[in-house]
Amino acid sequence: MRRINMVSVILAVVISCAVYFGFKVIPVYWQAHNVESALHSVKTQATKIDLFGSSGYEETLLDKLRERILELEVDPAFLVVFFGPGYMSVHAHYRRTVHFMFGKSHNYDFELSLEIDRETTTIR
Repeated sequence: MRRINMVSVILAVVISCAVYFGFKVIPVYWQAHNVESALHSVKTQATKIDLFGSSGYEETLLDKLRERILELEVDPAFLVVFFGPGYMSVHAHYRRTVHFMFGKSHNYDFELSLEIDRETTTIR
């Protein structure tokens, strides 16, 4: 007959903590992956932005990006999406708060950006 010893208790606590931490934090990084995928979709469409005049297309793209990110349950109060200078990059900055036990919480700030390759784009 086996007995429960101190090593078994410590091992059970460590495994429980790892599962709890993974349950709380892994979805945050999965969400960041999905936000980056939304940035990729806008990045490919952003090569069509007219560099010499304002057509409003860039605002349409930012609105679409904002809507797609908000569908991923990002808090709209902490979401900022914008193009870099000369429309050479697209950025999404947001904050995700994770609430842990005993009233503790942690803020994860994400600043994702992708460069837009204009070298392969022809201007018509």
